[in-house]
Amino acid sequence: MTDILLGQLGSNGDCLYATTIARQIKHDFPECRLTWAISSLCRRVIENNPHVDEIWEIPVASWGDLNAAWNALETEAARELARGRYQHTFLTQICPNHFGNYDGTIRPSIFRNYPRPITVPVETVIELTDTEKETVAQWVRNKALSDFEKVVLFECSSKSGQSFVTPALAVEIARAALTKNPRIAFILSTHETIASDRPQIIHGGDLSMRETAALTHHADLFVGCGSGLTVVATSAAAKPNLPNIQILKRATSVYASFKHDFEYFEKPSSHFLEATHANTDRLARTILAALQHGIAEANKEFGEEISLDFRWYCELIDQMLLQNRQFIEAANSLTVTIERYGPRSDLVRFGKALVLPFLELDPSAQFPRGREIIDRIHAAIATA
Repeated sequence: MTDILLGQLGSNGDCLYATTIARQIKHDFPECRLTWAISSLCRRVIENNPHVDEIWEIPVASWGDLNAAWNALETEAARELARGRYQHTFLTQICPNHFGNYDGTIRPSIFRNYPRPITVPVETVIELTDTEKETVAQWVRNKALSDFEKVVLFECSSKSGQSFVTPALAVEIARAALTKNPRIAFILSTHETIASDRPQIIHGGDLSMRETAALTHHADLFVGCGSGLTVVATSAAAKPNLPNIQILKRATSVYASFKHDFEYFEKPSSHFLEATHANTDRLARTILAALQHGIAEANKEFGEEISLDFRWYCELIDQMLLQNRQFIEAANSLTVTIERYGPRSDLVRFGKALVLPFLELDPSAQFPRGREIIDRIHAAIATA
């Protein structure tokens, strides 16, 4: 039997994206035994996964410890591969050491860290247990959600800087909407404390991420901030095509845009509406319009197009690669980004100023892979 190790320690949303890779591995190696190395912070999101035979839980005390744990895992995975414990190891996590395949978005970048084509469906895999479904059903009964006219599930915590939404802002938005329609239940899904005495504003943090997938089937609208719960709400276990409003920072461009992601993978995206402002009243009216008239009509008045802007991408590549003198990996990242989006002037300027002049300073430049990347980046920029 072929033993394979998949390494993806975090975060929750990224691990959920990597469930597609687990499925692909089982497709590519049908008789294999797949072990997934995952942090203790994220283990629960892959429990009961039909494509994972064994979970190797790596203890991680906090999100700030994740990079150190990843470096230790890379060392141990190489040792286990060398001694024959595994015949293949696939380490797909982007941060801290695999930014070379990063193109400014998350799911495609994780997929590139698997060296074979993704041919299986890309939908996130969550297999809920009967116990989880019953837990949610009882929670719904306890909260008397059937007494409300509409139910809004609101993700209001993000870790990666892609949104300015906080629990406090979510409460403000809910309060503004409730002044127009007090028959709406707002379930705020966050681990943080919710400060509200309104009975229509319900704290959903006592449900797990997986259980939240079951909760979407009781919701009429999802409002998110491009984080892990949005991945859950768009997974195969969630309510299909649940109308989805995303509140994002314009400065991060398409980094966390699920509409952009779905369009890239040629999946229907008409159920998304994206907003990039913090105007409480306007966001409340957006929610009310989506509930009353549907997401398509709400999009006509309130939807925004998030334009491509690579300043966030360039800052991240500078921070993670250039400042660490990893010029070859920066060149590879820039190449895959140009291959996806074309030789845009901002990407070409970035490459000519900060990447191309320094390629030969990278020790990796002397090896065949380094020479291949150098040839590819020159060819990509030459098309501009």
